[in-house]
Amino acid sequence: MARARTRLRSIILSVGAGVVALILLVMFAIESAHPTREVTMTIHLGMPRDQVVETLGVMYDYARVREYPSMDAITALMNNRERITSVASWRVAYSLSRFWVGFDEEDRVVATLTR
Repeated sequence: MARARTRLRSIILSVGAGVVALILLVMFAIESAHPTREVTMTIHLGMPRDQVVETLGVMYDYARVREYPSMDAITALMNNRERITSVASWRVAYSLSRFWVGFDEEDRVVATLTR
């Protein structure tokens, strides 16, 4: 009886360790899908929006100026804010930061911000 109980505990610990390892692997895979800080530094003024999306991947959020108060607050922190007509954001991998890009009416980069 004691031997069976010890074997059962061993199996439960093995399964638990496997589940924890799987969760960590999934978390790492999800996190590595976001652009790194180095990649965000390649975005420059005048770059077209489609090229920015191709470089950084899927956006976290996108909105027109004055559509949401939270976007207006971010726009207020950017340079060239009078030329910004839309704002997009991406999560930065391995950090709590977001990378924001302001676009003008021609969908070209006019400002960036990391927070």
